[in-house]
Amino acid sequence: MRRTIVGLMVSVLVAGFIAGPATAWKTAKAPAPMFLHGRGPVAEAYINETWLDSIWMTMDTTEPTNAEPSSMFVTNYFRGPNTDCDGNGLLPVWRGDFAGKFKGDIKVTLHTVATPAAQLTVSLYPDPTGTCSSAGTPATAASEAPQPVATTLIDVAPGPAVTEVLFENVKLKAAAGLALQLSVPTLTTPGQVRVFFDSPDFASNIEFIK
Repeated sequence: MRRTIVGLMVSVLVAGFIAGPATAWKTAKAPAPMFLHGRGPVAEAYINETWLDSIWMTMDTTEPTNAEPSSMFVTNYFRGPNTDCDGNGLLPVWRGDFAGKFKGDIKVTLHTVATPAAQLTVSLYPDPTGTCSSAGTPATAASEAPQPVATTLIDVAPGPAVTEVLFENVKLKAAAGLALQLSVPTLTTPGQVRVFFDSPDFASNIEFIK
């Protein structure tokens, strides 16, 4: 699909939600941007509710070269899926290798097509595990998902758009990985959002800013 639409730029400035104790932070050079990648034009064909890294989509510093973008609907049905997770495979989730510390701003750029009244939750998780919060059942124990290092709820412009989310003053520390998860508020949100990525014209990405 050749790009024939002009994106409407929507910039959303938010303060990052920071978790964790105070610590000393390095002033090393900012990491290179991470570009979101997919497995094919319709990413829904590959989703699965699992914590396995092989199921999650990937992000890395390689700029996309595919002629056609990948895309994925941000799952939104009346009572699910569980959005209180650090990597629910039924949602758009990308994991990239990240080891070390970073202090600064993080900008997430997403190419979207949305209906009116659409909202989107954008969250970053260090060292994702795929754990979802649950009250438990007679056969299973209760669980609690790790908290994101940065998260916000934004309004997405209707139609084709480029949406930018800026998390300010993020203190990120990870042993091996970083995940980006997209979700919509459950139950009462009528809006629908589809995200495009993994081609030069739809190069959705995460940028680290010192």
